[in-house]
Amino acid sequence: MDIEQARTFLEIIHAGTFARAAERLHVTQTTVTARVQALESALNCRLFVRNRAGAKLTKSGEAFVSPAKNMLEAWEQAKQLCDISDYQAQQTLSIGGEISLWNPILIDWLLAMSDDMPHLVINSQVTTTDSLYQSLQKQEVDAIIVHSPRYLPGLIVEQIIEEKLIHVVSKQRKTPDLFIEWGKSLPCSLIVVSLLTAEQRCNFPLDLWRSNTC
Repeated sequence: MDIEQARTFLEIIHAGTFARAAERLHVTQTTVTARVQALESALNCRLFVRNRAGAKLTKSGEAFVSPAKNMLEAWEQAKQLCDISDYQAQQTLSIGGEISLWNPILIDWLLAMSDDMPHLVINSQVTTTDSLYQSLQKQEVDAIIVHSPRYLPGLIVEQIIEEKLIHVVSKQRKTPDLFIEWGKSLPCSLIVVSLLTAEQRCNFPLDLWRSNTC
């Protein structure tokens, strides 16, 4: 059995006849018939009943529809992986970020990373700091970008950049009319917290982050 036999089988279903399937596949009707016969021989069953109205599936043919579709889908996925530049294996990276960092910092970084590392499939989520740490400990994400690090067991904390806070006052007012309570820690830097291995951290594009946020 080969992929063209499965493709021909599904095309006959869509076209309704062997002749129309041959036209859509740009092959002769004899080729279509030969592929079906070879497929029936490999499966040891009859797939179609042919009459003047066209080609009708047998019960065995109906049962083979889903496996045939799965074969084509798996084949297309395999071709996409092989078409990736430099034959790099496709990898998945799940990243979480604080709400305050999403727009535009995280958005710009994710776009730059997609352009620079096309083989990487990126999943991202934006939520509260507590939820991010919970997702990280449950291994639902690979890394999170936050302001304040929490040195919990098993977590790796690395500083990305330091943020500069600028104090701006009005010359027309002697005292400020706004007071900000930062809490116990001042969010003066961006931190990546992860469960990544040493090899995975080497592939984590922190330099790309720094170049797009500094």
